[in-house]
Amino acid sequence: MDYQILNHIVTAELTRFETISEEEWSHKISPEKWSKKEILGHLCDSAFTNIRRFVITQYKENENIVYDQDLWVKAQNIRIFQLPRSSVSGRF
Repeated sequence: MDYQILNHIVTAELTRFETISEEEWSHKISPEKWSKKEILGHLCDSAFTNIRRFVITQYKENENIVYDQDLWVKAQNIRIFQLPRSSVSGRF
């Protein structure tokens, strides 16, 4: 993918993220469902866990890396985290 195309996509999506209100980020459609903010936190946790799996499986066989997604989201208390509202567009 061309750098400028990727830069355009990232800039557009960051701008779109900045338009989402704190209330919308934190809203849960039901108590057992995650908010957008919790989903974003989960995606970050998941990415880190998968990177670790990819690295470890290169030198260890049958390594069991456990990831309890619900526990991690609760433990991080993501729902009270305030998302930054600074303009990040154009940094890439």
